[in-house]
Amino acid sequence: MSLAVDPASRNALPRGYDMSKLTKAALALGASATCMLLGASEPHAATIKIGVAANFQYTLSDIIAAYNLYYGDSISYDFDSTGNLKAAILAGGTTTNPYDLFLSADTAAPAAVSTLGMVYSGTTQAPFFYATGSIVFASKTTSVSGGVPSGFTGHLLIATPSKAPYGLAAMTVLDEAPWSLGLTTTSTYPVSNVYTSANISTTYSALNDPTTPSYAYGFVAKSYVCTNGSPSTSTKLKYFYEYKYDGSSSPNFGHTGTTSQTYPQIVQNGIALQRSAQTTATKAAVINFINFLLTNTTYGVGLRQQYCYGTTAP
Repeated sequence: MSLAVDPASRNALPRGYDMSKLTKAALALGASATCMLLGASEPHAATIKIGVAANFQYTLSDIIAAYNLYYGDSISYDFDSTGNLKAAILAGGTTTNPYDLFLSADTAAPAAVSTLGMVYSGTTQAPFFYATGSIVFASKTTSVSGGVPSGFTGHLLIATPSKAPYGLAAMTVLDEAPWSLGLTTTSTYPVSNVYTSANISTTYSALNDPTTPSYAYGFVAKSYVCTNGSPSTSTKLKYFYEYKYDGSSSPNFGHTGTTSQTYPQIVQNGIALQRSAQTTATKAAVINFINFLLTNTTYGVGLRQQYCYGTTAP
């Protein structure tokens, strides 16, 4: 799905950073920054296209809004499953690849497209770390304080495991005791009341859809139930239980015990990509945006933490 980001509006859900602070920051910076916030263009402003894993779309939208306090580049993005984004990049190569920057939900996909790394100042860009994530079992209407019920009978929704790393993590949990469902990335779903959706964003939307009551619960990214760095029952999915990758306790979610279920940690990497439509200004803007994402303490780092992402590489 494609979304062009208008710097004058916030496209994300009202769950992360208090974006009114951005307007105050613009006023503090002066008229030029305020003009950028309102969408005015800087001379030689570049156009950047990002392909982002669906779990990170709202965080990215907020970060772009913050970035436009300082810079006048035009940034748009597509969000989808990591698998679909990777396929589009590989199919396009350096000729028709649609993205200047790929923000994946795993490390494997950026590595798979690393031969298409953007060449900037004589250096081919390599994958870089930007977040760690976690999964939560959640429901809009049903209490799930103990996690996935043993012998559950309600329809349970996950993102497609073969394409979505968060769906793969959920599948891994369900394949362990006490459920031991024997799910695989090649299974024909639904299997044992487990259904799939295209990516983690469509999974979240389906669990929130009042006209789709057939999904009693499902697994989504932790960021979807996070407000200002902490989980909140004010989100649309007000019942949730975190499954940490290492089976440790989840004190931030009110749980003090441990689970026996584990899965490989969700480590998210990105990579700047080469494509024929790039100008020198575009390449410089991509590097500038990556630096903002990774090093700007208030917005680049702060907003990732506001959405409950880890910002320290494992």
